[in-house]
Amino acid sequence: MKERRSTILIVLFSVIIVAGVFIYFIFFNKPSTNWEQHFREQSNDPYGTSVLYKLLEQRASKITDINSDYLLLIKKYASKDTNANIVLVNRYAFMSDTEAVALMDWSAKGNTVFMATQSIPGELMRKLYPNQCNQEWEGLNFYTDSIIHPNFSFPSQRDSVDYTYKAPYHKPNSFIDIDNTKQWAIYDSKYLCEAADSVVKCGFLSTSVDSGYVNFIFIPHGKGGFYFHTNPILFSNYYLKDYQHLKYTSKVFQHLHNGNTYFDKYHKTYQDFNQEGGSESTEGPLIYILSQPSLKYGWYLLLAMAFLYILFRAKREQKPIAVLEEKRNTTLEYYKTVGSLYFQQQDPYKISLLMFRMFRIYVKEKYKISIKTNDEHTIRLLSNRSQVDQQHIERLLTIDRYVNTRPAISNSDVISYYKKLNYFYLNCK
Repeated sequence: MKERRSTILIVLFSVIIVAGVFIYFIFFNKPSTNWEQHFREQSNDPYGTSVLYKLLEQRASKITDINSDYLLLIKKYASKDTNANIVLVNRYAFMSDTEAVALMDWSAKGNTVFMATQSIPGELMRKLYPNQCNQEWEGLNFYTDSIIHPNFSFPSQRDSVDYTYKAPYHKPNSFIDIDNTKQWAIYDSKYLCEAADSVVKCGFLSTSVDSGYVNFIFIPHGKGGFYFHTNPILFSNYYLKDYQHLKYTSKVFQHLHNGNTYFDKYHKTYQDFNQEGGSESTEGPLIYILSQPSLKYGWYLLLAMAFLYILFRAKREQKPIAVLEEKRNTTLEYYKTVGSLYFQQQDPYKISLLMFRMFRIYVKEKYKISIKTNDEHTIRLLSNRSQVDQQHIERLLTIDRYVNTRPAISNSDVISYYKKLNYFYLNCK
């Protein structure tokens, strides 16, 4: 009883210590900065876009936040727009096939779409990309470096000295954050061959490893067009605090019209597109919980406690392992049963056939000799290999032939055959 009580106290003490350490590191040892690449326009975090949003407010006649899909946006606000812009800055962009068509129709009226994402929507690019290089659109490439130097392809925009961007170093501040700020997205050269004259190269990266990586293009469509930039991190608060980086961003957005600008917040998260082409947000309860720091850490604590409970509870409640019965050798019992069956049948001929069939199988498996006739060569070969007298083997083969041609065999004949076969088995080598 005392031993059981001691075990319970040790387990409870261990759980309390683990929970205390977990709570300390989660709630009291939190980093002061959120390094998640969320690109929220109202956030002052390093990877927020509040500075970019203010920059767009200064240059646009009117800026409107998008909280719905493009079908509803164009129908409600932008159906008669010309010289307007849609701006999307995020790591990824999600849209349906129907939305891609609606966005292209809206752009063809003289409007501009600007997307700074490191993953271009395939539904849009497969319709928009002219495929003049005989290459189906498969996505962007990535390479790793700690420093890049972006610049512009047009002489009127290009600076004599490249802008310098250093990848920030930081540690992830949660279990699911991934630090991939050194991954820079670029366009594969196979999509930008000389024949692709409808794709305009607007900017490139000159890096410490290589130069000439295209990261900014324009694809005209109707009276408008699409600008695609592959490095959204360059437009985050982290870089726009520097004057040179702010200058680079201003030159990028010189390509936009001065009319109405729509800042896209809706397509930063994955949407579940329905059959009518609209979408339903997949932001469920768990996504909301993980988006709130206090709820997120409480969720992790709950999972940790559940794991500890299952771990110790399963160990204490394990069922005893049953003792298996020792295996017995029943070969002799089997032989006795089979023998009694043959004895009850009282068929000497059948028993004789079976004995000599087993004899032929034994000779074939052990000596690789197939007994078909009792010729002198077979007898001599078997005698040499088995070290049994040649006359005895000749007598066995004669009996074998006799059994196969004379079904009238007595019990005394079976006993005689058995003794001769047994002599062979006992003396063969």
